Amino acid sequence: MAATAEQTFAEQMRCELMASNANPWDEYAAEYGQFIARREQADLERDAILCRMLDLLGDLTGQEVLDAGCGEGFLARVLAARGARVTGIDLSPRLVQMARERDPHGTIDYRVADLSRPLPELADRSDRIGSHLVLNDVYDHRGFAATLASLARPGARVVLAFNNPYSSVVREHIVDYFANGALGVYGGLSAQGVTAHYYHRTLEEYLDAFLGTGLRLAKLAQPLVIEGDGFLPSLVARSTVREYVAGGHVRAVFLIEPDESTIRSNMLARGRGFEARSSDEQRIELRARWLYGQWLAEKAQRYGLPVLESRPWDTLVERVLAATTNT
Repeated sequence: MAATAEQTFAEQMRCELMASNANPWDEYAAEYGQFIARREQADLERDAILCRMLDLLGDLTGQEVLDAGCGEGFLARVLAARGARVTGIDLSPRLVQMARERDPHGTIDYRVADLSRPLPELADRSDRIGSHLVLNDVYDHRGFAATLASLARPGARVVLAFNNPYSSVVREHIVDYFANGALGVYGGLSAQGVTAHYYHRTLEEYLDAFLGTGLRLAKLAQPLVIEGDGFLPSLVARSTVREYVAGGHVRAVFLIEPDESTIRSNMLARGRGFEARSSDEQRIELRARWLYGQWLAEKAQRYGLPVLESRPWDTLVERVLAATTNT
């Protein structure tokens, strides 16, 4: 079967990244560090993914815990605060240096290493292994799986948090869900100055990689963030959803653009043929999208749901957390 243009481009990009040893997380370490700093200022108890990870890791007091792909130390600091003896490993020297600067007493053992390659000096050492939103960024995911399995003691827990592969299709970052290895770009991070690619793989491919190392799947958990234009405020009134909303297990927030000019900028940036349409066609679509946003806001407010303007991007996470905390 002939390769599609997207697959050919993705393979070229992968080859270029590997050949040049390009590490976007190293290149954009300062910008990424600022992003994490803003995140840490938010209420981490409201971070569904982090809280689920910690629940699955269990009691960490006195445990040897590996933060696999520690970056600038976000998860490592959380683990250490819970009483763990933490080793953090990352491929980016700049991020590891930033992590060490945040740990002046040397409580955490930070190391620069490639977790896709064997690390025999750390074999069978970890009681717990946590990896927070790293797996999607790993070029050699099978090597990564094999290394983590080798570092885990018998009976250890390995908890991986990563982006649901299907979200790449929902967000239109890739076209074909089954195109393992296709390159995607993080939209939210790109808007904050961090241009980083990730490697799309199906959930089946990930499971096959880790189960093939001898690890056993004990739990597949999904703290779910659903985004899309097709969700309406009336969803919270459905009997199947209402009890979860009342119990605080489900929260909703609706984002709108303030004016048609902002919507136009978004449409042009997406590069999906909007610029080729006539001025009348553009005007009609922009008006329709803005009116839909106003209708959506009115319905959301009727159900007592928060409505936010999407811009500025750099404060969106904090604003969403604040809005959903108060609902």
